[in-house]
This record gives sequence, C-alpha cells and structure tokens, in this order.
Amino acid sequence: MTTLSLRPNSIGDAIIATYGYADPDRAAVIQNLIARLDDDGGLGDIARYYIVKTEYRRATLRSVISTLKLKRPLWLNRNRDAAQANRQFIEATHETYHAWRRSQSKTNAAMRGSPNRKTPNA
Repeated sequence: MTTLSLRPNSIGDAIIATYGYADPDRAAVIQNLIARLDDDGGLGDIARYYIVKTEYRRATLRSVISTLKLKRPLWLNRNRDAAQANRQFIEATHETYHAWRRSQSKTNAAMRGSPNRKTPNA
C-alpha cells in the first residue's frame, strides 16, 4: 500500500488549477480515481491498479501530484524499474481489483433498484 494520501477536495482543486476544466478526459480519470481511494483517502491497491493500467492515467496522476506538491510514489515514475514493478503488481492484484469491481457493480445495481437484483428466498 502506498502511504500517499489524497483528499478528494484537494484533487478537485488540483484539477481546476492544472486544467481549468479544459480536459474532460483527465477530469474523468481523476473522478474514477477518487471513487477508488481507500476510506481514508489513501492511494491503495485498488486505486493503484486503476492508475497503472495506462500511461495516460499515470501521466494524469503525475500532474495532479505535481500540482499538489506531493512526493511521487516510485511506481509512478517513467522508467524500467517502475514498469517492471507495475507489471508484477498488476499480475498479483488482478483478481482483487476485479472482485472489487464486481462488488461495486452489485452495490450500484442494488442502489438503483435493478430488476436483475437477486433477492433472498423468504
């Protein structure tokens, strides 16, 4: 787990400062990241998995971290060691991340009152 702690309000301020809402794709990446932060705002395994999957997401987070003047985690660097660490991390965390996604999908469906929601037998 990375000890970097991000607060959604701070991230929002960084988006405004960095992009001025000019780049909706980057804002969407940050919104998705915020949904994946740990309960205390930490950049844990779920958030890291989401970020390291694409260079675009890594670049977006690097710019926000730079704007917030936070220390960048080593896995966010653009070098061979970071790439190797991220490949290993993705392999080790794949099932955990997708289990989280499935649980989020079920939670969201239940909140919407989805007709596909299974109800326990009475």
